[in-house]
Amino acid sequence: MGEGSRDAVRSARGAAAARPRSPRRGPLARALLALLAAAVAGGCARSAPPVPAVLVVSIDTLRPDHLGIYGYARDTSPHIDAYFANGVRFDRAYSTGSRTPPSVASLLTGRHPQQHRVRLFYQKLDRRVPAIPDLLPDAWQAAAFVGNAVLSNEAMGLAPRFDRYEDRVDRPALFTQNVERSAGPLTDEAIAWLEGERDPARPFFLWVHYMDPHSPYIPPDDWRARGYAHDAPQMVDVERLAQNNVQKETAGDAAQVDALVSVDAYDEEIAYTDHHIGRLLAAFDRAADADTALAILTADHGESMLEHQIYFTHGYQVYDEMVRIPMLVRAPGVAPGANDRLVSLVDVLPTVLGFALVEPPHGLDGVDLRQRGADPERTVLAETTYVDSHWRAAWSGDEKWLMQVDVKSAEPVAGFRFDLAADPGELAPAPWDETAAPARRLRELALRDPDPAGIPKERRGGLEDGAPNARADLLRGQLEQLRALGYVD
Repeated sequence: MGEGSRDAVRSARGAAAARPRSPRRGPLARALLALLAAAVAGGCARSAPPVPAVLVVSIDTLRPDHLGIYGYARDTSPHIDAYFANGVRFDRAYSTGSRTPPSVASLLTGRHPQQHRVRLFYQKLDRRVPAIPDLLPDAWQAAAFVGNAVLSNEAMGLAPRFDRYEDRVDRPALFTQNVERSAGPLTDEAIAWLEGERDPARPFFLWVHYMDPHSPYIPPDDWRARGYAHDAPQMVDVERLAQNNVQKETAGDAAQVDALVSVDAYDEEIAYTDHHIGRLLAAFDRAADADTALAILTADHGESMLEHQIYFTHGYQVYDEMVRIPMLVRAPGVAPGANDRLVSLVDVLPTVLGFALVEPPHGLDGVDLRQRGADPERTVLAETTYVDSHWRAAWSGDEKWLMQVDVKSAEPVAGFRFDLAADPGELAPAPWDETAAPARRLRELALRDPDPAGIPKERRGGLEDGAPNARADLLRGQLEQLRALGYVD
């Protein structure tokens, strides 16, 4: 990592402090800055150019196949669908993991967990690893509004990188610890910053992370009767459940009805979030020129809905239902429509920096999503750590490769692959082929991992049976928050 990427980041919550040195600018950026300076010097001020603006919206636990723009039968996302109908929809987008902290760190840094080394809950991102706000030019202002307790400054240490970092949570899960801030008040705060607190003469980067679709699915009272009462049995594929031999305390029809109730509530949470995202998008368009601004909507990970015998959860595997995410991009020069090239959460940072005319740091795996064409040789990666194993996945073409690494020995112990074109449900694993490029890449990554099996040295031994990624040094309140979110038994 170069010295420029190691400079001090801004002090917490808008306090004055040293900004990083201005990042390297490419020839195009220098030419545009020279033209702008000449125009100002020449008194050419008939109409001010639009202020560059970037909005990144991430939605916790959001499956793309539950959005209308991805073909979902229910009208869960009319505002998202309408806004990004003028953008590009990536149909094969993947997170870097199936848990929030590592995935969000990848979104902000353009690096995989093996590089930024955030693998666990309440593990702060190293200050030497630059994030989007650190790499933007000095003139830019940055704000973040996050509704998930595991993204608080206490948990991840992100506040010093932003001029404003709002991480308050005030909504309990099942009457326990406060773990989230609902979409309504979160959006109110983001709009207040857009319309009253930011400097309208300066470019800005705004990131908003919504929590609502995360379990437990408890939409606000006024959103619980939106007409999603088991009206569409196809939302849960009963035949697929039988194929997966899904087991639960209840069985047969009772389990299917239980599943439908959960899907109904999940969809209502999405619809509630979409309503408030519509308000945010309208405010963004008032604050910026929609024709010249960049807007990205994505998720940190997906959610299992009875696939692979896993009942409405995430974090324990890297099957597609847990790591496939929406990726919607609206930007100048981006042709609207669908795109089926492989993309990743690590592509967000290069896209934002490319829009801001900033050269990204060397060594990133991400690409600018505004680019045309696809790289047929590209491999996309994801991982997750559980009590007794660390899972890695690699997508290349239509194939997906999975490798299990033993937590104690840090040795690869199992591997298999899927042909996603013929087997999109990942039900028929094929034998591992050590000679294939994705297989070699996964093995090399595991052997070169600075945190064997995905667990930092100082945290090894902190995993407890039944409490994935729980550590002995977590405070009682932090453990209660993880328990409320379903991560700790």
